[in-house]
Amino acid sequence: MRKGKVKKRISVLMAMMLLAAMLLGGCGKSVDESSDDNSQTSSSESGNAESGSREKVTVTVSSISWEPDPADVYLTQYIEEELGIILDWKLYSNEEFSSQLSLLLSTDSLPDLIVGANLGKTDVNKYGAEGYFLNIAEYSDVMPNMQATMEENPLWAAYQKDESGAIYGLSRCFPSRIGLATGLSTFINTEWLANVGMDVPETVDELYDVLVAFKEQDANGNGDASDEIPLGVQMDIGRGGRFEWMMMSAFGIFNNNSDFCADENGTVTFVKMKDNYKAYLKYLHKLYEEGLMEPSTFILTDEERIDKTSNDLYGVFSDYAGLVTAIGGQEGEGNPYEKYAYIPALTSDYNDKLVFTMGNCGYAEGSRTYISADTDYAEEICKMIDFFLSEEGTLVADYGKEGVTFEYVEDAFGNQVPSYINGYTIETVRWDEAFKLIRTSVENSFVENADDDTLDKMIYEDATYTYTQQAAVEKALRDVDELTEPFPDLTFPSDVASTFSVLREDLRNIVKSYKSQFILGEKDIDASWDQYLSDLEKAGVERFVSIAQDAYDSYLSVQ
Repeated sequence: MRKGKVKKRISVLMAMMLLAAMLLGGCGKSVDESSDDNSQTSSSESGNAESGSREKVTVTVSSISWEPDPADVYLTQYIEEELGIILDWKLYSNEEFSSQLSLLLSTDSLPDLIVGANLGKTDVNKYGAEGYFLNIAEYSDVMPNMQATMEENPLWAAYQKDESGAIYGLSRCFPSRIGLATGLSTFINTEWLANVGMDVPETVDELYDVLVAFKEQDANGNGDASDEIPLGVQMDIGRGGRFEWMMMSAFGIFNNNSDFCADENGTVTFVKMKDNYKAYLKYLHKLYEEGLMEPSTFILTDEERIDKTSNDLYGVFSDYAGLVTAIGGQEGEGNPYEKYAYIPALTSDYNDKLVFTMGNCGYAEGSRTYISADTDYAEEICKMIDFFLSEEGTLVADYGKEGVTFEYVEDAFGNQVPSYINGYTIETVRWDEAFKLIRTSVENSFVENADDDTLDKMIYEDATYTYTQQAAVEKALRDVDELTEPFPDLTFPSDVASTFSVLREDLRNIVKSYKSQFILGEKDIDASWDQYLSDLEKAGVERFVSIAQDAYDSYLSVQ
């Protein structure tokens, strides 16, 4: 039952500024887009698509404008012919979508369906509770594929729900472990290792020894023993920051969230106040003080780092965009994985296992698909969405219909791979932002199921580089002792969301300032630690953690 229109309109007017600020923020902590088609499909193999003689319905649908026009791609045709739904598209530019959505909400004129336009979970749940968006959970009985996806991906499932268990919008799901390995972004030059007679390090002490050898010996073999920079990473800026994810795991902080972690009892703590975080800072200060780290680590740009890496000046570096991007390209330069290897994890006195923390919880932050509570076609739309959460629907979202837009061909490793036919291409078949809720690729599936020998062939003997990057990631993941999930993205009730955001900004600024001073030696870590903790307490860290604890408890309650 919808709430009163007067109440809704007042609420919308009060929230328009917040909505405008949040809507176009994209996916937030999203999975690396260089390998965004990186997950397996739901176990439900059949989408149970209904076709044939049933009466077609016309559904109004809005989204942000992308190329090509969705009305012209095969996927729209497929939805009409096979699912019985005619899509009447209304597109808005990225710049105007926020104001248009606010207008649609305030005038009770939402389209039946909105897809491919990210909206924060706090807003989605707020407007859903006020009666704007359909509670999809009420249609679970006609959505078996959504139920299967939730069973297989409980963290994704929990994120979709508000504190009452309602589902007012769906975010993209990333089930593949390769797709979730976004923190796997630290590389080491194996030619340098060979030149100094050492192996890929597995402990923080071994990493230190390797970096010293890189500094003191002619590691790059150019006759100049002084031009090497052992560690070329970026702190706080650019694409190199995920080196810190790996290093914090080494010191027993198994979390890519920059603020929180939770113990086995579900107690939330602020990561940057822990003793092992202090030890981590001391380690980095030691590297910097001894000249083992890039001198401009806090101001180094991506372009500067790539330039130095491509000129063979860095022994260890990090880039979440992947190795090829990190070294400035690949064309005509052979297979980069013959020269570089991942450092997936390290151990220390605080952690005796090689633990890799996955890059996110299996979903992209926010919601991309939501349905108007006023639609006359709620069941039809829910069935359509459910189809695209199936294995069949996921394939259709990528390749269309077998025999019409694609056929299977066998690759060099005996895999049956979909290949476009009849003049169709990726651009003319799919509209990625609209209905691809399961981020998947056949390459990831093949790689994750390959034996070790085949995996090595995919890395080092695939002249087309079809599987090289994914296989290198999978090989690195197999080398660690344990894969662990990160602290989840939390959804906050609207009455505390703004307070939380202000506290987070203040606390992160304090952490950032102290971190740079600690690492650069401008403040002594031991002498200034108590003052650092005091500053965090004065800035409201206790309240910050309390809000997060309540949200985390709510998150656990709907799993």
